[in-house]
Amino acid sequence: MSARLLKLYIDSTSLPLVHQMADFVRCADDPAITKLITWLRLPLSEAQLAGTGALYLPQMAAISSAFVGQVCTLVKQGHRDIEIHSNQYHAWRGVAPLLQALAPALRSGAVRVRLHLYDDGSVGPLQRDELARWPDLSSALAVAARELEVHLFSGQPLSWTLPHSHAWPMVLPTTFHWLHPQALLRTPEGAALCALLDQHIQPMVFDGLPGLTQTQSDHYLALFGLTPEVADTLVPLAGAADAVLFTGTGAWDKAWNLRLRDSQLRAIATLHQHHCFDGLRAIGYKGHPANGDHDAAIQAALGADVIALPQRVPLEVLLMAGLLPQRVAGVLSTFHLTMPASMVDAVLCRADTPQGGSDGPLVQWLVDNQLVAAGQILPLLD
Repeated sequence: MSARLLKLYIDSTSLPLVHQMADFVRCADDPAITKLITWLRLPLSEAQLAGTGALYLPQMAAISSAFVGQVCTLVKQGHRDIEIHSNQYHAWRGVAPLLQALAPALRSGAVRVRLHLYDDGSVGPLQRDELARWPDLSSALAVAARELEVHLFSGQPLSWTLPHSHAWPMVLPTTFHWLHPQALLRTPEGAALCALLDQHIQPMVFDGLPGLTQTQSDHYLALFGLTPEVADTLVPLAGAADAVLFTGTGAWDKAWNLRLRDSQLRAIATLHQHHCFDGLRAIGYKGHPANGDHDAAIQAALGADVIALPQRVPLEVLLMAGLLPQRVAGVLSTFHLTMPASMVDAVLCRADTPQGGSDGPLVQWLVDNQLVAAGQILPLLD
């Protein structure tokens, strides 16, 4: 087999899939590119991948040995150029083990790798603000790069720090796909960090289906399960000024998830007491993937005939497809970093301190970057 490009798509979360899927769809019908996918939140069937030359392998929190083995087999079959699309925050367990398995071929130059690392969610901007305050940042990144290289190529154990997770471009060709990278320019320290990594940064934006033809757009939406029939159920919400989307939250721990359900129910009751939902033509609801057991209770609390948004489809995909209302009132989440600030109606956060409790750093970040106004923050959760 002649040398061919191998594209790998690796993730255990939702947000990076929005752009990873677009990259996949753009090359899906290219027979010169082999595609290997492992996504926890969006398993794909053989029927969905028919004709794409792609293979899907299941995963949990980290890539499986089966996935690593499949990559090594493809390399032996002649794939010399590898492009990895993955999650920056989880790269220590989603990318590093794979590169360690490929280390001999990487050291010899038999294989070339390019990384595309995507923000996991709100953790990215908050961590960058923290990293910007790191003492002697330029030297810290240089040291981290040397340690990362030894970890990847020689298997040396590594205790991951923020400099390590941002030192990838100093080891391998890397593009960071970041939410609001311009936010770093608010402070001198942030501007210095931005200057160090600027040539490796590409903003993550959600203002339309990214660079897709109409046929590709249809394929993209179908792979998320957003068929024309599903889209028809959202017509009462699409672009409506007299409708609102309520976004819920959840946790994988069952006891914590139950507490979050009760907290949301009390917050919704308070909103009803203040007539916040009066006069609306429609209410949409999108819960957290962990909260499926309690979605029905939250929907019932919101009101009758609530429109449930499809669980498998990230809100950012629905946003780009034009299927959301003009107003969003829901629990603080990454979506507040990806939707236009004009859509924010109210942000529910924890009420244990005036700053929103443990939600405080993200609330402050949103206010500082003018994505949310202070008056839109409702500390109703406990």
